[in-house]
Amino acid sequence: EAALELYQRRAGVAAANGLAALLLSRLFDFAAVTGGLALACFAMAAAGTHPELEWLVPTGVFLLVPAAVCAWASLNGERLVALAGRILGVFGLARTALGRRILEFSSRAGAALGAVPRRSLAFAAACTLPIWLFVFAFYGVLARGFGMEDLAFPVAVFGSGLAIVATLLPLHGFAGFGVQDAGWVAGFVALGVEPELATSSGLAAHVVYLVNIAV
Repeated sequence: EAALELYQRRAGVAAANGLAALLLSRLFDFAAVTGGLALACFAMAAAGTHPELEWLVPTGVFLLVPAAVCAWASLNGERLVALAGRILGVFGLARTALGRRILEFSSRAGAALGAVPRRSLAFAAACTLPIWLFVFAFYGVLARGFGMEDLAFPVAVFGSGLAIVATLLPLHGFAGFGVQDAGWVAGFVALGVEPELATSSGLAAHVVYLVNIAV
């Protein structure tokens, strides 16, 4: 996020436009990723490939909540500001310095989001969905190629889902190692993959990911 803001500033992008682009990219990303994982949960539950995973449907329902919230926030910037103001008021935070800063940022963010034309929002959403479908497919191919070829492709995609979510979190170590790899391991171990195989395949997939970015 910091790098994007720096590049936009040097390219002469207006601050409000840059803020809107940053916020919308994150909102669309979270909506697409959590929504995609929810659909994967429902598909796996319907296929019955892992009947021992009783948490698939509840997890899918749970993931629909952030997907819906992010989608709503991307389309209702001004209402988001009003909601933030009401929440701060209920807890009495609007009278504190931190609360005023949060409210000020919320106001700028809401104004930036509200200034984006609906047609641009629709175009961004239309681009976001296929991009993330390819990202899910990319990780599924890597998972099967690095030792988990016995998993069905949708299952391999689901197993790498936590790694995909982790890429959106601002908690990375050097070269991105850390949370992303932990998410990969957690996702595949939950599907019954041996921890050693999940760890080695996750590190290998991360190296391929870095090589692609460098190229």
